[in-house]
Amino acid sequence: MTRKLSCPITEKDCNELLIRPLQDVDVNDIMVMLSKSFPHNFNRQKTFWKHIVTKHDTHVLEKDEKIIGILNLRDTRPRNWIDLFAIDHELQGKGYGTIMLQATENIERSNGTKSIHLHTEQKIPQNVAFYSKNGYKVTDFERWGYSDGHKISLAKLI
Repeated sequence: MTRKLSCPITEKDCNELLIRPLQDVDVNDIMVMLSKSFPHNFNRQKTFWKHIVTKHDTHVLEKDEKIIGILNLRDTRPRNWIDLFAIDHELQGKGYGTIMLQATENIERSNGTKSIHLHTEQKIPQNVAFYSKNGYKVTDFERWGYSDGHKISLAKLI
């Protein structure tokens, strides 16, 4: 059974959105968006992020032909991992992240994925709040080896 994707923003805005696979020409735009969305750790992470967006299943969210979001999924079925998820810093809190996350869950569910897992930083509490609001549950809490903080692992059965 396919669920209808609920749209937390106006129907007009939803109709103007496109989720599509990343193309090589998108990488520079993605890196600029990530530098603005994650200014606190962009320099430390940029080489890793550039690698994962080009080597794994990465989709972008477009509005008016401008990339406003990215979601990178590592396929380890029956559970998959979100390695990187970001919405343009100026558009956060407007429902675009929820749209992209729900669309990804719907696609993965139809492909036989049973759950989606991810890590986020404890020092960014709005991330935990966002994922909790979207049905993800905290599964682990530990020191993050490359960071000055702790990671929180979350998962959702889909």
